Amino acid sequence: MDTLNEIINKISNFPELYIGKPSVERLYAFINGFLYQNTTANDHCLDGFTEYIAQKYNIHSDHNWASIIQFFSANEQEAFESFIHHFKEYSEGQRDKGTVCVNPNVKTGDGSLS
Repeated sequence: MDTLNEIINKISNFPELYIGKPSVERLYAFINGFLYQNTTANDHCLDGFTEYIAQKYNIHSDHNWASIIQFFSANEQEAFESFIHHFKEYSEGQRDKGTVCVNPNVKTGDGSLS
């Protein structure tokens, strides 16, 4: 079974195949479904991610990471690409702290390595 990190990598390369179009809100729903279905998956890659995004955008809110990113983006494509960028940045920071959840080959929405 794929890890959350591997799923995000696949979606970043082919969002239309997995979620219909590049959309951070659709990605959020997909990820929540994946995590709900895989309760034993031990995927902690997004633990603290909402707080990280809130701090990144200097916002104090109870909104989830997808809503915050969407609010600060001009359109769905930009929001989707922002998530991929922030997720990679966050994952690398988690790796530096000793949390295993990083795939350094997560690609941007256009298929290129970021």
